[in-house]
Amino acid sequence: MSHGNNISALITGGSRGIGFSIAKNICPRCSHLFLMSQYEDTLQKAVLELAEYNPECRITPLSGDLAQRRIIPAKAAEAVRSSSGKLDLLVLNAGFCIDANLESISDNDFERIMEVNFHSAHYIISELLKYLKRGNWAKIIIIGSTAAYEPSSLIPAYGIAKWGLRGYTLNLRKELLKYNIGVTLISPGATLTDMWEGEDILEGSLLEPDDIGKLHTLQRKSVKAHVPHYIDVDAVAGIHHQYQICIVFGISAVKQIVVILNITGGVFVQHHGI
Repeated sequence: MSHGNNISALITGGSRGIGFSIAKNICPRCSHLFLMSQYEDTLQKAVLELAEYNPECRITPLSGDLAQRRIIPAKAAEAVRSSSGKLDLLVLNAGFCIDANLESISDNDFERIMEVNFHSAHYIISELLKYLKRGNWAKIIIIGSTAAYEPSSLIPAYGIAKWGLRGYTLNLRKELLKYNIGVTLISPGATLTDMWEGEDILEGSLLEPDDIGKLHTLQRKSVKAHVPHYIDVDAVAGIHHQYQICIVFGISAVKQIVVILNITGGVFVQHHGI
């Protein structure tokens, strides 16, 4: 990804939660920031707040429903084409879940979960890839979930979508190596976002959105300076549900880094080649 203050970035689900936290972290280095959300009220509020982080950044709000397949991705592509003409960073964060088992979930709810959490990633990337190719050391960050690593009895449809997204990300990374476009998968555990609104949550038991928002800045040589209790290990095994976990693949197009973050602040890091 390019350095300095000339980054062109697009974030889906960018008006709140993890997406907004990422936006706050990158806005000071952006010349163009495209912020996508289906919530018009929070989108406008986010644009105003982000302008305080970097008054010189041109922030373009993009509202719409990603369940509408290519309608919104095409709108995003036109916005990029008519302004920056390139993308250095694409963050795919939009997602939602429904508390229903596979026996009872309606066809409409099941299909919408697949469209927003999984299929939309392909539509957006296919529309924006030519602009990422024009970027300098471009990077795609995809927000997954630990639900993609073991079955979930509470939100199984969401987990299925994230399993698919995980497979898509790993294949995409291999495919885009030839363009030197990095692809990163961040799989957080339960994070304190609007998804948990109304739930009885034990204080301190969930990750904060800012925990995820800061991860995009990590590079191999700077991890130790950014995360507490850094431990570099040869292998990471035993992914257990009781930990809040972030797994990051492909910090650059060629190198990988795996970060496992639990709620006590311990972090285990593993480096890989291709």
